[in-house]
Amino acid sequence: MPGTAEEPRAPVYVDGALKVTLKGDTIVADFLRILDNYVEQRFGGSANGSAERHVAIGVDQTDVAVPKNHA
Repeated sequence: MPGTAEEPRAPVYVDGALKVTLKGDTIVADFLRILDNYVEQRFGGSANGSAERHVAIGVDQTDVAVPKNHA
């Protein structure tokens, strides 16, 4: 997590290799563009076509409640 004076950075790995480190105010838009391109190249379809795309941004594991019956 960046400190008060630090610019947010988001390393993006594709198939286990670092592709790019995103920074600045366009991190989310840049990531979604990379995701759309990856889906198009890998699966021949668009992530934002007829299927819905759900992206969780800024979710920490401690923010997610796990039901007691799931380990």
